[in-house]
Amino acid sequence: RKPAVYVFGGVLLLWSVMNLWHIGAYSGWEAYYGNAIKTNPGSGLANLNYGSMLRDAGKWEEALPYTEKGVQLSPDYVDAKVRLAEVYFQLKRYPESIKIATEALNKEPNNTQAMQFRGSAYGASGQPAMAEQDFKKILEIDPKNDHAMFNLGIAYKDANRLPEANATLTKLIEKNPDFPNAYFERGFCYGRMNDFLKAKEDMELSIAKQPEHAPSYFFRGRCYDAMGN
Repeated sequence: RKPAVYVFGGVLLLWSVMNLWHIGAYSGWEAYYGNAIKTNPGSGLANLNYGSMLRDAGKWEEALPYTEKGVQLSPDYVDAKVRLAEVYFQLKRYPESIKIATEALNKEPNNTQAMQFRGSAYGASGQPAMAEQDFKKILEIDPKNDHAMFNLGIAYKDANRLPEANATLTKLIEKNPDFPNAYFERGFCYGRMNDFLKAKEDMELSIAKQPEHAPSYFFRGRCYDAMGN
């Protein structure tokens, strides 16, 4: 019927005008989440997602206030605390990363991501024994976690437990030969144990897998020097 056509046309026109009005909010993630936060400033998820997009763009300083606000607005959301622990870690604010990761683990004791960030923050702040506990726990929950095994090896290295570090890194290399930093760190341990031939061999393997890794060349040079070449 004619009236129905006019009504439908009117609704379609109104809908089109509304879409044109709002289309700017969908021109990209920055516009989308910026609009979401502006229209609903109490949304913890909008703040967290905006912070996560900034994180993915490598803008850690810019991501921090949005991630912190997301945690403040959604205090029971464990993933928010995990994301904040990562931001603090990347900004080298290790005590804060440890604190917020611990809060996440108090709610979810087997959250391996929270353990990963807390263990890394412990290690970076000179607490290898605490780091060791977190990485061992991750491997109990997920024995296939290569990054936890690598970080456990680094915790042993930082604690000067070099044979244990080498054994752990060797196990990782046998499991995953395409983990280049495992060769570098194992070679570094061999160097500290004065086994410069093995250290040089590992540095060469590291260079073969990551030709732009300057430290591998530097320490290979140190090995040649120690062997009188």
